[in-house]
Amino acid sequence: MRNIKKRIFDKIKSLLGVYSPSSSFRVTYEEEGDRLYSLCQRYMSVWESGDGYWLTATELDMYDEINQRHEELGIREKGLIAVKSVEYTNEINDLISKYKDTGWSADNISDKWHTFGELYYHRMILFLTIQKAYPKRSWKAKQHHDGTMFEDSFIVGINTDEGQYTYHYDLKYWELFKDIKELDKAPEWDGHMPKDITRLLSLSKKR
Repeated sequence: MRNIKKRIFDKIKSLLGVYSPSSSFRVTYEEEGDRLYSLCQRYMSVWESGDGYWLTATELDMYDEINQRHEELGIREKGLIAVKSVEYTNEINDLISKYKDTGWSADNISDKWHTFGELYYHRMILFLTIQKAYPKRSWKAKQHHDGTMFEDSFIVGINTDEGQYTYHYDLKYWELFKDIKELDKAPEWDGHMPKDITRLLSLSKKR
């Protein structure tokens, strides 16, 4: 039993850092989720076996702090174990990626309230609404600046004071954007990424 205790305690220290009652555990939960889950399962199995008498005060403090931290994160199981949300997310993303390569569409995948297809359509309508509100800043094109384009797609964009923001849509939606100014080629991409969506907020500062 002493060897089991030492192995578990050493594993806890290696994962969570050297424990100090006045400090928080130093662990990134997303990165350590699987190992922490496995560790806590072992820890709980010993605890629930009735051999809890050998736990020291420090270990009981560790138990309480792990328990409290998981409660704060909202990822409890059996009062202690973190749900392996990162693993589940990775599995789902891997499946989606695998089957999209075969031509399958994720449009009907739902979070119980909306499907991907619905949310992408909503995003398109909302962006079109913004473009119509700022017609002098808005454009559409069937080619990128270098003459390329994704198959059966076109690009729409808006120029803000902080830079561009753009989306690609299927050609079947081209007529939906009939009121938006057409360019022969889109402006050269300025490097904007999804995180730059907040550029759109700058439009309300100046029309």
